[in-house]
Amino acid sequence: MACSLTIRFSNFTSFEEAARVVASSKKPLTAEDCMTVLVESIVDRLADILENLGRTIDTISHDIFQVGPHSQGRKGNELKKMLKRIGRCGDVASAIRDSLAGLDRICNFITENGKRPLAPVLQGQWGIINRDITSLTDFVSQKNVKVQFLLDAILGFVSIEQNTSVNILTAVSLSGIIPTLIAGIYGMNFKNMPELQWAYGYYYCLGLIVASILLPLWWFWYKGWFGNKL
Repeated sequence: MACSLTIRFSNFTSFEEAARVVASSKKPLTAEDCMTVLVESIVDRLADILENLGRTIDTISHDIFQVGPHSQGRKGNELKKMLKRIGRCGDVASAIRDSLAGLDRICNFITENGKRPLAPVLQGQWGIINRDITSLTDFVSQKNVKVQFLLDAILGFVSIEQNTSVNILTAVSLSGIIPTLIAGIYGMNFKNMPELQWAYGYYYCLGLIVASILLPLWWFWYKGWFGNKL
């Protein structure tokens, strides 16, 4: 009784699927037949993973560029989570690309450097496998480009958030300079200060300080330093 041995460190869906196909075959399969079934199963599995990866990348892209009330002023934690999701997608895409490169070498070796020529039926199957590998390689390259684009977009949003924080700190610090100057001037206790003799001088000074705080803040908000205007 012929058997096929595989060396692997865990259970893989593609190997289990290939084993079911071989076991359900009504005719005895040669080593070339078993290898063809196994590689076809691996390629199909990689295609399914790539399809799921494409949907995940599209979801992340929608989350990044969505326009709505919740898309403004994203918090750092949200951007960090998106960055991790993009990183995981990049890792998966790189692993798939490496797997496809190995399968491409296997395909070329079997079809061109085999010890004996393949049967016409197997030649057709390996031709289909070769075309599938080529198309999947192009697809994963496209997804790698999309991952890099999303990574750059996320880093751009992080930079925008940092600039917004710096603008807010700058605006707040500048808004405190004029009130401090006013309070320092009227706290000098000079003799010839007409405002000290005013009946409402204290309230005048408080109002001037409040106005010197609010007016710069309003100006910075109007210029968009605090993000989009309401």
